[in-house]
Amino acid sequence: GQAQQNEHTLQIGFSFDTLAIPDRQVTGYRIYKEDSLLCESGPVEPQILTCSFISNPGTYAFTLSALYDIGVESPPSAPFILSIGQVANVPPGDINGDGLIDIRDIILGLQVMVNSGSSSSTIDADVNGDQKIGWEEILYGLRNISQGGS
Repeated sequence: GQAQQNEHTLQIGFSFDTLAIPDRQVTGYRIYKEDSLLCESGPVEPQILTCSFISNPGTYAFTLSALYDIGVESPPSAPFILSIGQVANVPPGDINGDGLIDIRDIILGLQVMVNSGSSSSTIDADVNGDQKIGWEEILYGLRNISQGGS
């Protein structure tokens, strides 16, 4: 099948000399993906930009530039190369991310809790929103299995 476009969020922390052009104000910044304008923002302090966009999976070159009050744009930054992956839809409780909620998720959850297991757990399996794999996820998996789930 064809790779699906998904929404992604890019957050960039950067350092830019706002005094590079004397007597001029930086009025904003632009992020480009493969030389196409992706996002534009006003001035930011601290210098962190967050940009949401739709993209296919792949590896892309991103650049950043500054806008000045005289309508001039700075030369682009050196490109930074990022790989965008396919977004997985992992159901809550699916700790190993294989699409099933089964005993393997319970075992991996216990290993994660005692810090002896694999780091291949997925935080998308979080069932209670605490951004951790813990007892709630294990109990959720056990309930799911006992009720005839996968």
